Amino acid sequence: MTKLNRQKFNSWLDSINLLSVSQVEITTAIVDEITEDIFIAYEVYREIYAISPHYLVELGIDDTLRDRYLQLRRRLELQYALLLCNENNILYNKRLAPQIARDLPLLSQDTTWENLPCRLPPLNSQDSVENRVLSQLLAEPHFKLILQQLGNIKTSLDRRNLQIRGALNKNSNLTYAQTIITLDGKISNRYASEIIEHPQQQEIIKLHQKGVEAGTKQWYKLLQFITEVRQRKFNKNAVLNDSQSN
Repeated sequence: MTKLNRQKFNSWLDSINLLSVSQVEITTAIVDEITEDIFIAYEVYREIYAISPHYLVELGIDDTLRDRYLQLRRRLELQYALLLCNENNILYNKRLAPQIARDLPLLSQDTTWENLPCRLPPLNSQDSVENRVLSQLLAEPHFKLILQQLGNIKTSLDRRNLQIRGALNKNSNLTYAQTIITLDGKISNRYASEIIEHPQQQEIIKLHQKGVEAGTKQWYKLLQFITEVRQRKFNKNAVLNDSQSN
């Protein structure tokens, strides 16, 4: 492994903790067409960055969903603020950190945060420094992980909005079954009411059970891999610290 690739791997590893993989979620849906789901950080950032009360009205977002859209924008701002305050992160800003630290309690709340100044790097800026910061932000491993999660939530909200407006068939791409398993042993199963009278009910349930078995096996392997690699890294650092102290 080259030095650059090792640095990227270590950066990825540091961005992952047991909390970020503390649960596995398996869903089963019957779809009209399978489309490739490609995550493009810039596009997701652009869509969430644009969210505002006025923008949601222009898009025709249903009143019942607007607060949930705004929370995506708040969480985006919050994640960037946390990076700006982190002395160990490349995006750390010594000048802004004290003010941001004072704003964090408000930014962590569901209300009043909109009165705070926006610190997210803008899109299509003519400022080379702002463009460089945006590139660094979109390449930051933990921020990309959060951004992908926010993008998935936004996709679900977009679909829900279309359903409310009657522009999407209620049963189109409907998730019939969902299972969530957490590290503390809790298992949560949810089934859509539509599955009760579905003619292929048993087939759907069997497919879901197979998906749960495969998904949990893969999850266990991932947990084992992360734990072993982190343990090796910890042992290596411990040896280095002992040698330096001696």
